[in-house]
Amino acid sequence: MMLAGLAYYAYLDTGIMVQPVPIAIEDWLNPAQFPRPGFLRNIEREGIVL
Repeated sequence: MMLAGLAYYAYLDTGIMVQPVPIAIEDWLNPAQFPRPGFLRNIEREGIVL
């Protein structure tokens, strides 16, 4: 619920809907081991840290 709450407040503040995705630090450190490494590359390139 915490991530959903952050997304809601981001929407209220900016009018932009966001989709929060929790990523474990282990996955960031070893993206090749992640089931969808391309997804992590997209987040790294296009994601916004809140």
